[in-house]
Amino acid sequence: MIVLSNQKGWKIINQRSHGLLAAMIAYQYNIDLSNDILVPTLIAIAEHDDGVAETREDKNLTDAGAPRNFTVGDSAKKADIKQKLNVMEMASAKSQLNALLTSRHIDFIYSDTDEASDKKLKKFLKDQAINRSNILKNLNINKDFAQRLYRFVEWCDAFSLLICLDRIQPEGRRMEISESPDSELNFLFRRKCDFG
Repeated sequence: MIVLSNQKGWKIINQRSHGLLAAMIAYQYNIDLSNDILVPTLIAIAEHDDGVAETREDKNLTDAGAPRNFTVGDSAKKADIKQKLNVMEMASAKSQLNALLTSRHIDFIYSDTDEASDKKLKKFLKDQAINRSNILKNLNINKDFAQRLYRFVEWCDAFSLLICLDRIQPEGRRMEISESPDSELNFLFRRKCDFG
């Protein structure tokens, strides 16, 4: 969950809503992809963090009972593999391309975290690397093209997070989004609106 506190309490955005916004951003992006590539990519973008019913998980509350923002750890000693397995099961059931992009996103998020020392997570990530290699062969996609597709997923995810986290800077200050699918850095800023 994405949780922002305010004067009235909290603004809570679940991961599925964030994913939907990311897919809406992707739909507006001018990228030259055939429909057989674009559609599974949009689905991967929309569903990249699904796999758990956030409002039904006790771990999504802090010890004080407040909603837990996704960036706040839950003090668990072991990584939660169940959500990652659920995400991959759903992604794999849709298409190999969806599975490839979703697996790459899980690797991007978790391979350099404290959780990565967990034995089950290490094995899961290693298995996913083998799975991605097999999918590349099955789909006859080269690594550069797959990396470009993943940059598209990550760029849309980053853009959506900036919006959901209300990080768009005022007064025309620029905020880096991420590296685009075309290897360019893109920036986000709030335009000054003159209503008078």
